[in-house]
Amino acid sequence: MTPEEPVSPKDQHMRELEVFAESSRLVASTLDLAEVLDRLAGIARARLVVDVVRIWLRDEASGDLILRAQTGTRRQDVA
Repeated sequence: MTPEEPVSPKDQHMRELEVFAESSRLVASTLDLAEVLDRLAGIARARLVVDVVRIWLRDEASGDLILRAQTGTRRQDVA
């Protein structure tokens, strides 16, 4: 399936469930947060057929959002 092909709501829902299942297996397999977030971003990008995935986490002390993982085309890479 290419990004140009229309995706039915049922197919999209199935892809999302696959992402969650694969993500759960990943989280259970390692305790390295950076590795988990990088791999989750890659899984989400591939399964959801999107250009960019970014994972932001909230710093508990400051309340700031911090970019912890990213995959795909970044804005500065796009002409």
